[in-house]
Amino acid sequence: MPESFKNPEFLNKFPGLGKAEEVMSAKKRTERRTGKKVSGDFASLIQNYLDRFTEHKNLLAEIKDDRSRERAIERFKSIIMDKFITKYESIPDNYWREKDEKGGMGSFYRELYEHGLSADWEDMDEEEKEKYKRNHAETLIEDQRGSLEEWVDYFLDDELSGDIPDYLKYWIFRSIVNLQEYEKPQNWAKEARGEKKEATELTAETIEEKTFGKFPRRTKNSLKKFPDLHPEALRYVTDALVEKHKGQGHKFGYDISEKERERFKTYLEQESFAKLYAWAMESFNPIPQELLPVTEGKWVKYKQGSNTSEVVKTLKGKGTGLCIAGKGAANEYLKTGDLYIYYSNDEKGNPTFPRIAIHAKGDQIAEMRGIAHKQNLDPYMSEVASAELAEFGNGEQYEGKSQDMKKLTEIENKTRQG
Repeated sequence: MPESFKNPEFLNKFPGLGKAEEVMSAKKRTERRTGKKVSGDFASLIQNYLDRFTEHKNLLAEIKDDRSRERAIERFKSIIMDKFITKYESIPDNYWREKDEKGGMGSFYRELYEHGLSADWEDMDEEEKEKYKRNHAETLIEDQRGSLEEWVDYFLDDELSGDIPDYLKYWIFRSIVNLQEYEKPQNWAKEARGEKKEATELTAETIEEKTFGKFPRRTKNSLKKFPDLHPEALRYVTDALVEKHKGQGHKFGYDISEKERERFKTYLEQESFAKLYAWAMESFNPIPQELLPVTEGKWVKYKQGSNTSEVVKTLKGKGTGLCIAGKGAANEYLKTGDLYIYYSNDEKGNPTFPRIAIHAKGDQIAEMRGIAHKQNLDPYMSEVASAELAEFGNGEQYEGKSQDMKKLTEIENKTRQG
């Protein structure tokens, strides 16, 4: 890699990295292989460590036999997965508790409640409960693994990421393994309707949470997915960092407001991956704000037993926040029922933006999700949802959620019009 692509000092932000076991092991391996000493200064140690990854990647690429190369890549991935993917036995006890630390419903029990399985759970004996817990966890772990594997595949492919400097790849990967999937702000989708901000006394932290999306920090042995890979947003961040480190000014697109430019500059100065990537995810939202009011589109039914990959492919990179965007969850849903997904039209009139997902067992709805904060329906989809709910035997049970969104839209439109 050209010297201009090297900047190991950038990684000094990670405390103790220069003396980390993996860095020292890389030093010893290089000295054994070359017979030469590796300097003990931080920059030399870290660059040697980064070079080891490049060498390993090149060795994988040199394997001519496809099957052998795939096996070698899988072995490489398994080392990473074993280190970062949560194991069932390591799930914290508090995940399974009925009440969380604040006295609210615990994570697992909330899942049971939202899926209408609370009564079934109470009727299970201990062996059945253990089996259910394992199946539940395995689904989440599979999605977690898939979300991390996507990053590994991206960094192993030189055609996709070969020109991203190694020090930034390490910074990105070290960041994402400590983050959860993107969480939309509470005020998501409101700017498209010109809504005025709430005139309440809010702390700076609350305002940030309501207005901007974020990647929450991972807790130890979390079952949450890792951040989604959004190549366009990622490139925007890495290009900005490279420009900064070369002493060049960053050039924004014409459609980036001055306020947003200043926010990005602040994050760039902080060199916070979580904030920079969240900003870029918002700016390169696969469902542009101006297309959120577009309700025309079509429903697609995926019958029980359908190909999971076909479903996931339509959701990948769309920033929906829907749990079925992961193979594990989608597979679990399609094992037990049908999936109905509503896709609204893009700028070319093609139905490509997923907006509503319904999991049904026969003519009964088991679950309905949207793409707003915490997978609620976004306000524009109330009438679309209502029309579809009438097709199900228990649709009236979900009608309340749809009507709430409809009323919210009407109130906000009146507010906007004065």
